Amino acid sequence: MLAASAPGAPPAAATLEPFLESNCTACHGAASPAASLDLSAFRLDPEDPDSIARWGRVMERVRDGEMPPQGMPQPETASKQAFVESLRANLEDASAQWQDKHGRVHGRRLNRVEYENTLHDLLAIDIPLVQLLPEDSRPGSFDTLASGQQMSHFQLEAYLAAADAALDESFRRALEPRAEYRHEFTLKELTSTGGNNRDPVLRANGEEVLVFSTNLVFVGRMNSTVVDQSGWYRVRFRVKSVNTPPEGHIWTMLRSGVCYARAPMMYWIGKMRVTPEPQDYEFTAWIEEGHMLELRPGDKTLERVTYKEVQAKGGAEAVEAKGVPAVAIQSLSMERVYPAGPAASAARALFGELPIVDGAPVSADPAADLKQRMLAFAEKAFRRPVDEERIAPYLSLANRTLERGEPLREALRAGYRALLSSPRFLYFQENPGELDDYSIASRLSYLLWSTTPDEALLADAAAGRLRQPETLRAQVERLLDSPRSQAFVQNFTGQWLGLREIDTTLPDPTLYPEFDDVLKRSMVEETEGFFAELLAKDLSARNFVDSDFAMLDARLGKHYGLPAADFEAITRFELPKDSPRGGLLGQGAILKITANGTTTSPVLRGAWVNERLLGSPVPPPPADVPAVEPDIRGAKTIREQLAKHRSIPACASCHVKIDPPGFALESFDPVGGWRDHYRALVDKPKGGATWREGPAVDPSYTLPDGTPFSDVNEFREAVMRHPERVAESFAEHLLTYATGASLSYADRATVRELVESTASSDYGVRSIVHAAVESPVFLRR
Repeated sequence: MLAASAPGAPPAAATLEPFLESNCTACHGAASPAASLDLSAFRLDPEDPDSIARWGRVMERVRDGEMPPQGMPQPETASKQAFVESLRANLEDASAQWQDKHGRVHGRRLNRVEYENTLHDLLAIDIPLVQLLPEDSRPGSFDTLASGQQMSHFQLEAYLAAADAALDESFRRALEPRAEYRHEFTLKELTSTGGNNRDPVLRANGEEVLVFSTNLVFVGRMNSTVVDQSGWYRVRFRVKSVNTPPEGHIWTMLRSGVCYARAPMMYWIGKMRVTPEPQDYEFTAWIEEGHMLELRPGDKTLERVTYKEVQAKGGAEAVEAKGVPAVAIQSLSMERVYPAGPAASAARALFGELPIVDGAPVSADPAADLKQRMLAFAEKAFRRPVDEERIAPYLSLANRTLERGEPLREALRAGYRALLSSPRFLYFQENPGELDDYSIASRLSYLLWSTTPDEALLADAAAGRLRQPETLRAQVERLLDSPRSQAFVQNFTGQWLGLREIDTTLPDPTLYPEFDDVLKRSMVEETEGFFAELLAKDLSARNFVDSDFAMLDARLGKHYGLPAADFEAITRFELPKDSPRGGLLGQGAILKITANGTTTSPVLRGAWVNERLLGSPVPPPPADVPAVEPDIRGAKTIREQLAKHRSIPACASCHVKIDPPGFALESFDPVGGWRDHYRALVDKPKGGATWREGPAVDPSYTLPDGTPFSDVNEFREAVMRHPERVAESFAEHLLTYATGASLSYADRATVRELVESTASSDYGVRSIVHAAVESPVFLRR
């Protein structure tokens, strides 16, 4: 039945078979195995990862009290513990054998975000490149995993096209005069669009222009702000609120786009809390050629007006007198800027100390300078020292360009392009076994900054110091303390927690009219800010499930019913006792991405909690079982629908752990608001639809071990009896993201040890990052 992994491995059959026969094979035997799981038919085979995974699920479900199911005879505690420990030891041994033979990570390359950031740093540029590259696949939630990073001919062409665009921009910045633009707009320019009816309107006092709260698209667009070159622009403006609502401000958004129906896509620039007192704002944003600015109220909870009323003669005055909220623009200016630095930065990146004369690098010995520049550039691109032999093919190509009589700049461009197409640039250079210092430097930098190692990190690598715990710890502290670690916050949480999926669904505007882009942006900023707070202050991983504070601005405070009205930026807010908003489970972004925009699903939310927070992956549903369709008319609750679904034997075994967290979160609607009743669509007498209160929400349920809970707070309390599991889950996701490979059972013993080492800090998040980076999983391939 169950084979020991190898001579000297922990004995399997003697401990495991009696337990299986006493507690499992009555349902999961050869005759008629429940859920097609025959525990008498397959073996633990070190050469079969699927076998290891299946036995791993058996171990986890017995450990967590899910099997045998409630209502069946339960094993004695000592017998169960012995079974779990013995099976875990065998799994770790079998997994270690597989890993020793095949390795952990295979051919990991830069994902498209890392590629863009790396080219920015190498070439001293700042233009967007991500959109030139095909989207990365994300097996196991992360686009850093080598298993999803196949490189097709099409992908290679896209990466070369991005490299060409980056080189063109860098050479242009180094050798050509910069495009300059600065303009202070008059109020007439902001309103004069040839009679178009969606631009701001001049206020009666003649001192400002108004944009009213409305549902009409593109209102607040300013045709005079169209840019004739793509680039980074600094936008400055002074605004105030008019007909301010009781909360004392109007949430306003600034976007760019074509702003006409032929190209409806809009690009976010920023949001602001506009008050009756005039305030100055400044944003820096990339704006595409032919795009203009749009500035408008963005809070859909405000009273709104149809723009026909504004268009009528004297309409603006009448609408203002009616009390409709508006934003008044008093001044606006735009200026072209270059965040990557002066032209000298690009010149230094490309030509080193060579002088630039009449738009070209000057050299007394072009061949020698070409070799010197190629060696210097290759060291930065390959993230380690190189010699002439290593770059010989690339240097030969560059030399042929010189030999054809082309200038040095063209030879350098050809050589750099060749280096940027090399696998040594695109892929991480990691040999099996212990990583060398340069590989550690790259892993660390791409983990915490999503870009190539800087000079300080490479200096420690060159001195062979990165394996010294004190040096490694100091570097982690330095990288985390840098503003550039925001890349880690955004890229890691964007994938671990699924924040990148925030736009996957659009909430039904009839059922949830309060949802808007300002609220959506605040939701994402809340979760990123929450993680950043835990990381910066080494707060406990317990906070992922339950915390006594939240990170809020006034828009979120209004949505959550919390008094945070004075916050324009995301700010720490101490929650009232027994608030349901503590931890990730009460955050709007998490609640939105785990709903479909119309209804909530305990299945989606339950699977998310198990996989992202509790480290308990849920297998996909059987192919022949239909999904539960939402009842948007409110005739049946989701609990009633799932009760029927769970009666299917193939579904029941997974729903025993999916449903508890899913139902605990049912008190939150698809846009993260609190609810006591579901919303249901009803028809209006004169056409159209609206919503009414439907059936009452019941968030109570029972955990797999039989523990009942009545609401989300009691569920949190039950989960927090084992805080180490939340910490282990975080550590597993972190190491998966950092190393480019999913963790095996051979790695999980290390994870348990590193989490145990952080118990003295109450499983501090920053402490876990340090322990993960110092672990063998991180320091080996």
